[in-house]
Amino acid sequence: MGLGGSAIALTVALGALPFFASRRRPAPDVPITLINGTQPRTVDLRGRVVLMNFWSTTCAPCLEEMPVLIDFHQRNAPRGLRTIAVAMRHDRPDLVVDFAQRRRLPFEVAVDPSGAVARAFEQTEVTPTKFLLDQEGHIVRTYVGHTNFRDLQERLDHLLAS
Repeated sequence: MGLGGSAIALTVALGALPFFASRRRPAPDVPITLINGTQPRTVDLRGRVVLMNFWSTTCAPCLEEMPVLIDFHQRNAPRGLRTIAVAMRHDRPDLVVDFAQRRRLPFEVAVDPSGAVARAFEQTEVTPTKFLLDQEGHIVRTYVGHTNFRDLQERLDHLLAS
């Protein structure tokens, strides 16, 4: 495929991104190791709207949006939102725990030393990446890179109203 064909393929793929980002599909059933020692499975999260945030302690955009995510969680947790921040496999668990404690993160924080959770969630490698799960355990929206919190709030409002 020539350069023109590559550009066309990239344009088509990027054009399809909103479709795939908002396509409803079942969340994978994997155990999540929280830093508090518990290990729920994603199937255990059903019944609540869940925001799964894949992030890293070394990811500048993740750290920049962390105060916004904290505020988003604090405003919406009383309404039924459960937020889980999953640190990527290259993050040392002790540094993740230290970060969560120093920043007093108000949501659940998980470590993924084997990368199994990130692989199960559509081979996630880019941070930040967020998955919004509905009450039935379906992924209803994926946010890759900078998060559009206005869109996220609108989708969350819709899910919590239903």
